Amino acid sequence: MSSGKPTDWKNTKEQLLNPSPVSNNETWLGHRLERKDGTPYQAAKIDLMVLEGKYTVEEIAMKNNITVKRVEDHLEHLQDGDSRNKNTNMNPHKLKIAKDTCGVVMFSSESSSCYKYSDVAVNNDVLPTKVDIESAYRMLSRLGESISIDAVLDQIEINITKDGHALKSNWRKITEENMKICPKKGGKNG
Repeated sequence: MSSGKPTDWKNTKEQLLNPSPVSNNETWLGHRLERKDGTPYQAAKIDLMVLEGKYTVEEIAMKNNITVKRVEDHLEHLQDGDSRNKNTNMNPHKLKIAKDTCGVVMFSSESSSCYKYSDVAVNNDVLPTKVDIESAYRMLSRLGESISIDAVLDQIEINITKDGHALKSNWRKITEENMKICPKKGGKNG
């Protein structure tokens, strides 16, 4: 575990724009990538997966053969500090981490659009993410029928609102436009 530095947030925002996360066997946050025998360090693997922004806490744990608690502790260390930070002189990294409606964790470059990963954004209207769209497609594709945009939008609404999230008033229009720009591969978008 490394100690947070004042430049961590600036360096993380740079990684989001121009990824080059590993140098001299360390992540941009100072977490060593692997031991001399080639065994990976858990903290570095978690850093890299959160930077990718494609994994839930559970997926990070499973892919690294570690516990969900270990991942959650590291996410706390990256934000405000975990119990090890509080018991030592190690500083937390003070980074912003968001969790989308499907539970995918990622570094957030916008303080206004992020919330602590373990919080539920019940009072914040949300827009569906690419992950939400892909999840809706997966659910509907199990039925074996052609998939219309309206069906995908309906499924997105069901998925997001069942967890207590509120959608922005114009979410359907924005999401439909996003789907036209980046249609789901293999799906039918019309």
